[in-house]
Amino acid sequence: MRRLVLGLLAILASILWVAPAASSPPTIPLTISGYIVDQHREPVAEATVRLFLNGQPQEIKIGEKQAEATRSLSDGSYHLSLPLAQAEVEAIQRGESRLEIEVLKPTYVTLRQTVPAASLAAGSDGLYASLDFTLAHIRNAAFWIATIVLIATYVLISTEKLHRTVVALLGAAFLLFVTYTLGTFNQDFFILSFAKAIHYIDFNVIFLLMALMIMVTITARTGVLQWLAVRAYALAGGNEWTMAVLFVVAAAVLSAFLPNVTVVILMVPVTVEIAFILKINPLPLLLPEVFAANLGGTATLIGDPPNLLVGSFANFTFVDFLINMAPAVVLTMVALIALMWLFYGRQFRRVPAEEAAALLAELKERHQIADPALLRKCLLVGGAVIVLFIVQGFFQMEVSIPALIGMAVLLAWTRSDIVKELEAVEWPSLIFFIMLFIVVGAVEEVGLIQALADWVNALAGGSLVVAILLVLWVSAFASMLVDNIPFTLTMLPVVAFLTATVPGAQGKILYWALAFGACLGGNGTIVAASANIVAVGLAERVGYPITFNEFLKKGLPVTIATLLIATVWLLGMAMLR
Repeated sequence: MRRLVLGLLAILASILWVAPAASSPPTIPLTISGYIVDQHREPVAEATVRLFLNGQPQEIKIGEKQAEATRSLSDGSYHLSLPLAQAEVEAIQRGESRLEIEVLKPTYVTLRQTVPAASLAAGSDGLYASLDFTLAHIRNAAFWIATIVLIATYVLISTEKLHRTVVALLGAAFLLFVTYTLGTFNQDFFILSFAKAIHYIDFNVIFLLMALMIMVTITARTGVLQWLAVRAYALAGGNEWTMAVLFVVAAAVLSAFLPNVTVVILMVPVTVEIAFILKINPLPLLLPEVFAANLGGTATLIGDPPNLLVGSFANFTFVDFLINMAPAVVLTMVALIALMWLFYGRQFRRVPAEEAAALLAELKERHQIADPALLRKCLLVGGAVIVLFIVQGFFQMEVSIPALIGMAVLLAWTRSDIVKELEAVEWPSLIFFIMLFIVVGAVEEVGLIQALADWVNALAGGSLVVAILLVLWVSAFASMLVDNIPFTLTMLPVVAFLTATVPGAQGKILYWALAFGACLGGNGTIVAASANIVAVGLAERVGYPITFNEFLKKGLPVTIATLLIATVWLLGMAMLR
C-alpha cells in the first residue's frame, strides 16, 4: 500500500513538473508625466494625482510598489506608471476606453482631464504620454482663515498689545492646528502641511542673523563702538553740530555692516551720556541717529532685515546691493543732514575749547578699549567675513555661509563660552522670523498672495514706471503702518509675479523698489522698524520719552524726501536698462 501511494505521488509530481505553468497575458507599461502649475505658472507641490480608466480608479506603480495615487514634487512635476493589457491599449487608441487623470489639492479647484489617445507615443519599453495641469485657487474656508490670521497678526504687531514674537507664534500654531484638526475631516480647512510650513522658513536669513548676533556680542565686549563715538567727538573739536553729523554718519556706516538694531543698542547709551555731560537734550542727536541707521542699513544686504529677505529671495549678492542701493543711500544721507539742520540746527552750539578738552578727557577715561587682543581677533575675522560677503556671488554660496564660518572661527579662536554667547542671541527675534515665514507661507498656499499680485498687476497696466512707483510708495507707506518685516515677506511673491509679467521688469528692478520702500518707510513712524522701537525704549528709560506724533513730525519729512530720491534713482535705472 505504501508503495502504491508513493508511486501515485511520484506520477503526480512528474505531471506537475512537466505541465506548462498558466501564463498571464502580456502587459504594456504606460508611463504618464507632466507638470502642475498655478495660474502664475508657479509649480504646485504636494498635489495628489490619481488615474482613472473608464471612470474606475486604478492602482499605479511607484517604483516597486503599487499605490492609489502619487504626489507632485517641489518643481510641480509628477510621474506615474500603469501596466495595461494589449486589449486595453487598443481600446484606448480606438477611443472606446477613456483614460483620465485627476489632480486635487486643498485650496485649489480639482481637475480631471482625459489623456488624448493621440498623445500616446510608443517607446522601446512601453507607451508614454505627457499631460500638464494649471490649477486655480478657490476661496474656501482655508483662504479666509489664513487671511484673517494674517490681518490679525499685522494688527496685533502694530498695536503692541502682545509681544510680536508671541503674536507670530500664535498665528503659525493656529494655522497648523486648524490644518491637522478640522482639515483632517474637511479638506476645505486644510491650509498647509507641516512639511510645507518648514519649506517656507528661510533658514538662510535665520542663520545669518544668528551668526551676526554672536559676532557682535563678542565684539561689543571690547568697547570699540563707544571708543569710536568718543573719537568722533574729539574730531568735532567741541562743535556740537559737527559732532552730531559725525554721529549720524557713523550710525549709517556701521548699519551698513551690522544690523541697525544692534547699532542703535550700542550707540544710544553713549550718545545719551555725551548729551548729559554737554547738558543738552539728547533727542536732536538720537532721532537723526535712528534715521541714519535705517538709511545706512538700506545700502547693503546685511544692514536691514528687509534687505536680507529680498536678497535671499531674489538671489542678490552683497555686491549687488552695493551697486544698486548704496549710491542712492549716500544721496539720502545728504538729504537727512539737510533736514537735520532744518529741525535742530539752532539748538547746537560750539563748546569752549577748555570745556571741550575737559569733557573729552572724561569721555576717554570712561570709554577705552577694554580688550585689545580680543579686538584684533574680531577685526581680523570680521574683515575676512566682509571679504567673503563681497565675493560670495562668485562662489555661488548663500550669504549666511560667510557669517557662519566667521562665527565658528571667532568662537573657537577666542575660546568663548558657547552657552553664554548663545544666551546673548536675540532668540525672540529669530523665532518671530520663523513663525512669520509660516504665516506668510500659509496665505501664499491659499492664494491670497496671487490675488494681491493680480490686483497690483492690473493697476500697473503693464507699465514698468507705474509698477516701480506702486511697489516703492505702497511698500513705504505700508511699512509706516506695520512692521516692515512681515510686509516685505508678503510682497516678495507679488514682486516675483510682476517681475515675470511686466515688460522690462525682468532685470529685477522691482525688487530694488521693494527694498527701498520697506527700508525707507521704516523712518516714518515709531512702529515702522525694530530699530525705532528699541531707540524709543532706550530714550524713555533715561527720562526722554518720544511720542508717536513727535516721531512722525520728524520721520515723515525724512521718509518723503528720501523716497523722492529713491524714485529718481529707480526711474534712472529703468531708463538705462
